[in-house]
Amino acid sequence: MPPQNAGVATATPAAPAGGATEKAARGSTGTTGETAGDPSRATARPAPETATLLGARVAGVARDGDAALLTFDPDEGPALRLLLPAVFRLARGERTLLADSDLTAPREHQPAGPFEECETRYDARALALNAVLSAVRPVVREVTVLADGGLRVAWGTSFHLEVPGPPASTVTAWRLADLA
Repeated sequence: MPPQNAGVATATPAAPAGGATEKAARGSTGTTGETAGDPSRATARPAPETATLLGARVAGVARDGDAALLTFDPDEGPALRLLLPAVFRLARGERTLLADSDLTAPREHQPAGPFEECETRYDARALALNAVLSAVRPVVREVTVLADGGLRVAWGTSFHLEVPGPPASTVTAWRLADLA
């Protein structure tokens, strides 16, 4: 799984109804999709569609500050990353495995070492979930963009991610980007 803060600059186009797809620009340090120092050498690629998630293997979960990250490996093309900066719920059957509230909640158990003191409940649960995902290697079987801008992704036999549409005060509830 790529590092959770992979050095990919992105430009987010206007997107209807809460969700967004991102264009990743190679070598850029800005957010315009242009190559640093030479705007004529722009290498922005078309934004990935949510349909590209269908059949992709769920590679893992991570976080970037207060945002959850899910990484997917499609059969063809670059890996995809779904950024969830707002409310979400990842469940298996009816049991919630990860939720947005876990990003800031302290761990339930004492850390094992001195460098784990700042870990959250999300970090501990993501570690366990990544072990399951690497063993099971589930693939995405359903992707639905909801009318309110929310998103629903289902994989394996019983995993599902629910992202409600954004409230009026939020710009984006989710973003999809490729990691090429």
